[in-house]
Order: sequence, then structure tokens, then C-alpha cells
Amino acid sequence: MYGGKRLDALTKSGKKATEVERSGTSAGLEKAAQRLKMKRSKQKVLQVPQKDMPKAVQAMKKKGVKGTVKNMSGTKRRSV
Repeated sequence: MYGGKRLDALTKSGKKATEVERSGTSAGLEKAAQRLKMKRSKQKVLQVPQKDMPKAVQAMKKKGVKGTVKNMSGTKRRSV
């Protein structure tokens, strides 16, 4: 279902996968978390607006993804 989706950013070495989700909806955040889950990268980062960080953490937990949730500027981060 999500196999054909591409991440927003993947480092050249493939060690860090980054997904940016600006919608703020639970469904959008869960889809972004699912895209991260499909990648085999060691570091998975979901980048969202600061007001959506708690929802993003919940979405990552619901989908069983271990990684980091960052705000858009990168000043705040939460490990999941």
C-alpha cells in the first residue's frame, strides 16, 4: 500500500530518512510514520510544525516506528 511512496529526504549513505508532514491531521501524520517505517534507515526523522509534535509522537507510537520527531526549525526534538 505504501511501497511506492518516496520519502522527502534520504541521505546519500541511506542512514538517515526524513519525512516532513505539514498537514497536522492524524491521518497525514500516520501515513508519514508508515512511510518512515518502510525504510531500513537507522535514523528516522519526522519533521512537523511545533504545534503538531504531540500528535506526531502519538502517530509514530501507533505505527510502531522508533525515531525522532523534530519541529520545522530543528530546535526541539522528541525521541520515540
